[in-house]
Amino acid sequence: MDKSKRTLSDFFNEASNLIGRIRSKKLLSLTVRTRDKVLFEGEAKSVTSTNEIGVFSVLPQHANFISVIKEFLTVTKSSGEKVTFQTKTGLLKIWENEAHVFLDVLEPVEI
Repeated sequence: MDKSKRTLSDFFNEASNLIGRIRSKKLLSLTVRTRDKVLFEGEAKSVTSTNEIGVFSVLPQHANFISVIKEFLTVTKSSGEKVTFQTKTGLLKIWENEAHVFLDVLEPVEI
């Protein structure tokens, strides 16, 4: 459809469809892993950890970002149950409502 000929009704239909897609993604798709194994894979209501600035939480539909994390990672599962993983360091990547966490992968390596 020619965008210059869109009606107000078309605009509201597109906006309604977009809102519906956002609301349908009420959970994060999450994978937590170490070098050796996957510790958690599934959906989560939130992920909480700490970085150089302090404690932070990530909710569904969070902006895309990457952060070095430390000390802990707490996952609030879709059931509401909380699981905490202890870590020295890790990497958290949020992209398009998917969260990937790599724990204890930033250990110093002697050369």
